[in-house]
Amino acid sequence: MGATQVNVNEAFLPRHLTDHDRCDRCGSRAYVQVRLATGQLLFCAHHYQEFEARLQPIVTAVFDERDRLHADSSRGSAYSSASP
Repeated sequence: MGATQVNVNEAFLPRHLTDHDRCDRCGSRAYVQVRLATGQLLFCAHHYQEFEARLQPIVTAVFDERDRLHADSSRGSAYSSASP
């Protein structure tokens, strides 16, 4: 059985983050993807804000979708508090 080769450049292409992408720090929904020389990290808006200044010297790219945070929260929850 041959080894599977992965194109590292393809693995780090910017993409739309989904509900399944989670912050590497706390597990909340990720809105920021940070590319480093050694890999990538995903952050929620809160943790990216907390670590942004420390990350700036070592990042090679940042894919920031925090603008979607407001749109996602305005969609509402499937578990609304409305009475039956």
